[in-house]
Amino acid sequence: NPLLLEYNKKIELDPVKKTIYIFYLQHLEGIRLKDRPAYYQEFRQIYLNVVKTGEMNNIDKTLDAIVNLESNRFNEELSRINKEINKELAPKMADMYRIKGKRGDLYRIHLDKSKIHLPAVLKI
Repeated sequence: NPLLLEYNKKIELDPVKKTIYIFYLQHLEGIRLKDRPAYYQEFRQIYLNVVKTGEMNNIDKTLDAIVNLESNRFNEELSRINKEINKELAPKMADMYRIKGKRGDLYRIHLDKSKIHLPAVLKI
């Protein structure tokens, strides 16, 4: 299922990207990239809710790559997510939906909580 943004814009994300994006929607206060290993179980729970049954191979390997601080996979996925958002929305609007932060600081989505509507299974 695509993520729905304002103005009936849809963004198609694969399960890994969708997991990362939903994670940051659940943490509007922001999370430092170096802290993501502490959220492994949360990433796993989200991933299990967004992945189709047939795509469940190598779940732990996929999630390990996301939280592993030695791997660049997370940064690559973050970049791809933001690129998809930029393709669908005007620059000013896209800015609210992108996951942004400065190295060593909090990364977050600068979106008002009232604009977020997640299924109950994905709410923390």
